[in-house]
Formats: sequence, C-alpha cells, structure tokens
Amino acid sequence: MINPIVISEEEAVLLFQCLTPQEKRVAAMVAGGFQAPAIADFLGLSESTIRKHRDNAVKGVGVRNSYALAALCCVALRGVKR
Repeated sequence: MINPIVISEEEAVLLFQCLTPQEKRVAAMVAGGFQAPAIADFLGLSESTIRKHRDNAVKGVGVRNSYALAALCCVALRGVKR
C-alpha cells in the first residue's frame, strides 16, 4: 500500500495519471469533500457507478481507502504544473 503522506508530488502525479478520466473526476470530488450522492447528482450518474469509480481509483493507485485517495489526489494536484 502507498502512503500518500510520504509520497512525492512527482510520484503522486504519475499515479494519478494512471486513472481513467472519470476516476480522476470522482477522485478530485472525493478530495473536495463530496460524498457519493452529491457526486452522482453533479455528474448525472448513479451512486453505485460513483462508488465503483471510487473503488477502482483506490485500487488503481494502490492506497488503502478513499481518505488516502483524497490525500493522494491533493498531493498530485499540487504537483501538476499549470
């Protein structure tokens, strides 16, 4: 398991890039504090679809849970050059 607290911005960006576009959207909204019902409403998808994208993102980046996904997402987005 990856610990998002000690990962570098560059490593977080590389992991985040492995996600699908929809997984990235859901991960970013999870990082913003939104829960599945609100994300589903905003994206026009079912809650079960949102949970599936979230779970796939958790597995895809190798973290333990959605809290760690949110932390990794924050580190990754901080490391993205604009």
